[in-house]
Amino acid sequence: MPTMVRGTLQTEAYATVILRQVVDFLGVPDDVPAGVAKRMRRQGALYDGDHHYDVILGEQAPYTNVGGPEVMQAQTDRFLRDIDLPSLTARILPTAGAERTRPLGTGS
Repeated sequence: MPTMVRGTLQTEAYATVILRQVVDFLGVPDDVPAGVAKRMRRQGALYDGDHHYDVILGEQAPYTNVGGPEVMQAQTDRFLRDIDLPSLTARILPTAGAERTRPLGTGS
């Protein structure tokens, strides 16, 4: 069950926290700024009109605290703005009790 917002929809602050956790956990070289920059560049595909993304998020994703209240508020604002993009079909996979995903936004 996905518990985080996928990279294409992450804010810079959210992506920084996630990638920092990976670097710290795995003990790999610290390339967080480069990784975040690349992730942010990839997001341009959401707005270029040439691509379409189908995204399924686990119901837990917006509840998983990544980076504290300010990071989560900005991430929530970003997601709520992006769900209406024509290039994006976003669905929430319920934790339990439902057998299908629910579409979000008018772009779905």
